[in-house]
Amino acid sequence: MAKFSASEAAFSGFGLVRRRPGAVTAWAGFMLLFSLLLWGAIAGLAWQPLVQMQVMQSQAQPDPAAAMRLMTAILPVEAVIFVLMLLAYPTLFNAVLRSFLSPTPLRLGGLKVGTDELRQIGAVVLLVLTIFAIEIGAVLVAVIVGALIAFSLHLAHVPSAFVRLPPFVAVVVAFCFVLYVEVRLSLTFVATLAEKRIGIGRSWRLTRGHFWSLFGAYLLTAIFALLIYLLIYAVISMVMAVALVATHGNPMDFFKAIMFPLAHPALLPEFFIAHLVMLWAFSALLAVVLGPQAAAYQAFSAEVDAPAP
Repeated sequence: MAKFSASEAAFSGFGLVRRRPGAVTAWAGFMLLFSLLLWGAIAGLAWQPLVQMQVMQSQAQPDPAAAMRLMTAILPVEAVIFVLMLLAYPTLFNAVLRSFLSPTPLRLGGLKVGTDELRQIGAVVLLVLTIFAIEIGAVLVAVIVGALIAFSLHLAHVPSAFVRLPPFVAVVVAFCFVLYVEVRLSLTFVATLAEKRIGIGRSWRLTRGHFWSLFGAYLLTAIFALLIYLLIYAVISMVMAVALVATHGNPMDFFKAIMFPLAHPALLPEFFIAHLVMLWAFSALLAVVLGPQAAAYQAFSAEVDAPAP
């Protein structure tokens, strides 16, 4: 029976990246295609308003009325981007998780378009709505309970410092409860893919009694992924800063171009190269982030589904 180790799970994604760099490259290629579709949508629907918005934002005192008109013109692009993201990310999640679940390398890094991806889209939507509803309910309960306790303490003439404490404690408890639910439901995507049905309930059953080990794995993974991301971003930024200063002579061009790239079209080639590097890094880090979920699913499902002695 597979045993779950938080430390091993936290590093499982690094092992996959090392063993299957071709899969990471395939995922990066998919994300490049996704980026091109995004920019195609932007170019076709609201390129000029978006460029004007970035030029305006780079100014010292932008016109609020003009900014509002431009934001209204950009709204259709936001809707298209949302739809494309809803289609792309579940597909990418499935590809990464397939690679974890498969003992051998998969063609195109496990990228497919089919019923599994449609099912994963449903799982994403249902999970987001479920957690959102739980968050709203937890906050409402926390606010009401905290206010009632604070009011009771006020009537009892308790010092004001203690009266302000219950609402704060109630919100913290609500946050911890939501975090607990999110960890318990964190195997939804991998269960949905592996068992070909939306896996919210399955995740809740599999993670029973494993909150702290999962939380530890996720915390370790988040720390290392963040450190690696910051390192990669810092290296790319330094290289680009040197290149921009060498070609344009003004160090401030670098900072302006980072904040408002569309307002500096001459610098777009450099940013495109940096974007390619970041896409590969993002794909690798996605494997790092999803690794603990795949490891936990394999261990917990083997434990739960093991035949009784």
